[in-house]
Amino acid sequence: MSRSGEGLASATVFCLNGAQSTSTAMSQPIRFFFGFWYFSHRTGGGRG
Repeated sequence: MSRSGEGLASATVFCLNGAQSTSTAMSQPIRFFFGFWYFSHRTGGGRG
């Protein structure tokens, strides 16, 4: 849980910084992947 939480925090910060410093063409796949990851964990019983 601790490692998962740290990874999530790092990924969130990375995505936020990336969305601000990269073009829309680059940030769209990142947002899609992050949304898909979040959705899969929400429906996967919360295991991570």
